[in-house]
Amino acid sequence: MWTQLAISLLGLWGLVNTASLRFSVATLIAIVSTAVVGVLAAGYHSRKKWVRVAALVIEGLVILDHGYGLMFDFNLISLLYLILAVIVVVRLSRSAAAAWFNR
Repeated sequence: MWTQLAISLLGLWGLVNTASLRFSVATLIAIVSTAVVGVLAAGYHSRKKWVRVAALVIEGLVILDHGYGLMFDFNLISLLYLILAVIVVVRLSRSAAAAWFNR
């Protein structure tokens, strides 16, 4: 998730530095999702169950979003997001991860 946060921050930085920056729903979603991923990445070491559940939900939404987007417009950044989200979901779905977060 730290890698996703870094990529998201770079994307937001790119949005801010473009001359055609317009406030839109897509921009708002990008800002909110980056903030949520940051909170979850920072909360991993708290080992609270809600962090694991929230991360699974967020990563599931990322998979849906970027999977759907790749069907219409292939780009490497979306593919990278999709791969990272799948890796996170697979790793968090393991019983060892559930045990680690339930301590």
